Amino acid sequence: MDAEVLFLESSDQAPLDARRFTAAVFGRWGVSDDYLARLVVSELVTNAYLHGSGAIILRLSPAGEGGVPLVEVYDESDRLPTVRPENYAAEDGRGLATIA
Repeated sequence: MDAEVLFLESSDQAPLDARRFTAAVFGRWGVSDDYLARLVVSELVTNAYLHGSGAIILRLSPAGEGGVPLVEVYDESDRLPTVRPENYAAEDGRGLATIA
């Protein structure tokens, strides 16, 4: 199986489209438990939409070593994502910490 790629316009629709794509791809691969992959995709695509720039690219690669599929999300920004310090009063900012 080859990697599958989705090009997304940077919009509030991007996370939903990315989750749907992930579910469809994992279904084709015969992976029934895609919950964690959809969570990771949603958080990373949302981060790219909110803090990145330009188009968003989602690449899903089938399981390699260790039997774990690879999820990659890119945008056109030169800035690298950063995990924010914990702030229990904040209403957002936990996505990358959750993924890490």
